[in-house]
Amino acid sequence: MKTKTLDIPLKGSRDYIQGPDLFNAAFETLAAEAGGPSGDFEIAFHRMAHRQVELIWDTEDVPNNAFALGSRANNGIRARYWMREIETPLSDRQPYPEDEIVAQMRFDEALSEAYLGTAFPYSDMEVWVSMIKALHQRRFADAAGKWVFARAKLKAYELTHAPAPLRVALAATLGTKLTRNEVYLNDEKIGDVFFALM
Repeated sequence: MKTKTLDIPLKGSRDYIQGPDLFNAAFETLAAEAGGPSGDFEIAFHRMAHRQVELIWDTEDVPNNAFALGSRANNGIRARYWMREIETPLSDRQPYPEDEIVAQMRFDEALSEAYLGTAFPYSDMEVWVSMIKALHQRRFADAAGKWVFARAKLKAYELTHAPAPLRVALAATLGTKLTRNEVYLNDEKIGDVFFALM
């Protein structure tokens, strides 16, 4: 079993670690361990993290109190990983001007797609999640609750690349409290991001 404590800051006014930062930390750590990014990468969240997080991998034993789990493909072999909170409180906080991102987005008339051609100094996953959230807040304006990032299944992902247009598309509503959303980079589909109404 291998573990690593992830040093992730809070973003904006949140009192929990945002899901894209957890996704990116797991992706970066496991890519470094494997000597390169995976062919595909998945994560699913059961709840939010309000304390610092430990990443656990290279084991088949499910750790106690895991709030997130995922898997990655490496040389054709799928390996699982988990995240759990530890006692260390969150102390670092960084700005995240989500309103500035949303202000630059374009929505289609049916509120089923959103597009962003402006580059921001944040990861694709951060921006995609902000875009999907803004799309849901408009499309499902009467929904009681909060739309949150619940799961991602990506076939390809890079933490850094040249600035490129991003697009999200509402692909399916799964009941009344779950959606599947396609995410695109330069009009290439990278994968699916699921949102849940909490």
